[in-house]
Amino acid sequence: MSADHPWVPRATCDSSCVHADAAAGHSVVVAWRIAVRATFAVLLLSALPMLAIPLPGRSHIQRELAIRDYEEKGRSDTSRRC
Repeated sequence: MSADHPWVPRATCDSSCVHADAAAGHSVVVAWRIAVRATFAVLLLSALPMLAIPLPGRSHIQRELAIRDYEEKGRSDTSRRC
């Protein structure tokens, strides 16, 4: 049986291109990236509950605008019927 079958995976490199030794500063860089990402995640997640708190006076304004829009639609609907 031949190993040159098109569906059989073949290695693109030999054992000389695969090595396990990491650079001396690589682990420090990885640790720094993890720390920065975790810091940003904590900051963003801690600000998330603030979105659930309504702004003062905002609901009153939205209610008035909704009533005004409803009244304007009512007027435009009655003018279309005539």
